[in-house]
Amino acid sequence: MPGQAKAPRNLVHLSGNTYLLRGSPITIVYKEGDAAYIIDPGHGSKRVKQLRQALSDLSVSKSVVLITHYHSDHLGITGKLEPDEVIAPDQDALFVKDPELRILVTFGYPIPPGHPSLPFDAPGVEVTRRLKPGLPVGPLETVHLPGHTPGQVGVITPDNVLYLADSAFGPRVLENYYIPYHLDYPRALRILYKIRDEIARDADTIVFGHGPLVGKLEALAIIDENIRHHEEIMRKTIENAPGYTVEEIVTRILLEAGRKPTLQLVLLASGSIRSIIAKEYGLDISEGRIIARRD
Repeated sequence: MPGQAKAPRNLVHLSGNTYLLRGSPITIVYKEGDAAYIIDPGHGSKRVKQLRQALSDLSVSKSVVLITHYHSDHLGITGKLEPDEVIAPDQDALFVKDPELRILVTFGYPIPPGHPSLPFDAPGVEVTRRLKPGLPVGPLETVHLPGHTPGQVGVITPDNVLYLADSAFGPRVLENYYIPYHLDYPRALRILYKIRDEIARDADTIVFGHGPLVGKLEALAIIDENIRHHEEIMRKTIENAPGYTVEEIVTRILLEAGRKPTLQLVLLASGSIRSIIAKEYGLDISEGRIIARRD
C-alpha cells in the first residue's frame, strides 16, 4: 500500500519521492532535486490550484510535464501550469498540439471544440520534446503501451511505482462505459496481456489513470478483470457483427448489457468497435451501408 510519510498539500505519498494527486485521471508527481515531473496534469480549474500548491510545498524551481497520450482529460491544464518542458509521445504529439485533429482521430467526426457531445475539451498544448518509444524522461522510465492511442506510454518511477495511464481501467469505468474506448482495441487487449505477464510483475505499486488506489494484489486483480472484460467485448462484437453497421453493433451490445445508448457512449464506443471489425472481421457494403462482412 502507499507509504504514510507526510506529503505536500493535496498529494498522497506513494513511495520515496513519488506522489499522487487523486482525480480522474490521477496525476503522478515525482521530485528529483529542484525539479518536479508531473505526469498527466489532468483537467479542471481546481486541479490547477492543487498542483500549484503542491509544487510550492515541494520547493522546486523547475517543472516538467509528461503527457502519456493525447486525450483532453489528461492534458487540459498543462498550459496553465507554465511548465519548463512539455513532453509527449512522438506518435501522439501532433494531436496534443491540435485539438481539432485530436477530436477527429478520437471520434471519427470533426466535432467542433466545446460541443456538448464531447466528454472533455482542452486547448492545444505546445510540445517541447517528442518522446521516442522506450526512452526515459529524466529519472523516469517509460514503456510503450499502444492501443488506447498509438503512442501512449506508461511510466515507472525510481521508487518502482508503475503508472498505467489508460491501458487498464478501474471497475467503475468499466461499469459506467461498458465498452472501453481504444483507438485500436485488439492491440489494447494484447498490451493488457503484456502488462499482466511482464510489465506489472516487478512493480511495487500499480496506479491506474482512472481507477482506485489499491495494493498490488488488488491492482493485479483489476488487470485480470480488464482482460476478461475486453475479451467479452471482443466476443460480443463478433456475435453481433454480421450485417450491421458499427453504430448498430454498439447499440445492440449496450442494450444487451442494460445500458442506454446515449450519444456520448455511442461516439466513444464506436471507435473501439470499428477497430475490432476492421482488424478482426472485415468490412462490406450493403445498400449503401458499410457493415461488418458476412461469412
